[in-house]
Amino acid sequence: MKIQVNQIPPEGAAFEGKEKKDILQLNEPGIRPVDTLSYDLFAQLDNQSLLVRGSLSLTVELDCVSCLRPFLYPLVVRDFTVQAPVGPNDNVDLTEFMREDIVLALPAHPRCDWDESRVCPGPKIVKTEDVPAPPNAWAALDELNLRKNN
Repeated sequence: MKIQVNQIPPEGAAFEGKEKKDILQLNEPGIRPVDTLSYDLFAQLDNQSLLVRGSLSLTVELDCVSCLRPFLYPLVVRDFTVQAPVGPNDNVDLTEFMREDIVLALPAHPRCDWDESRVCPGPKIVKTEDVPAPPNAWAALDELNLRKNN
């Protein structure tokens, strides 16, 4: 997505729309954009820089790290912000900034049961409250210390 600086009025301008999923060039294994990239942005000029704020949304298909099955994940970047130095007749391409924020918003360990709408058939995650507490490693030394002092 490109913004022409000379078309932004002093009070700023809103940009809303969709871009093809191909512009993001998400070629990572296990990540496949399903739908178009939707954006709702507000751009304004501040001295010699362009400030763009807004939100991005995209549905991606991810592979579950537990069962390796694909699932849909609605990715939303609510606080997309870019500040770039510009001249009066510049064209600013936001594509790389959008891609970076989308990649950073992806879950580090995507699981198909992320929203609890389904049960992952893969190995179960053991919750910490179900695991018994380990024995006190210092208990034996404390016991020896007590015997020594008595």
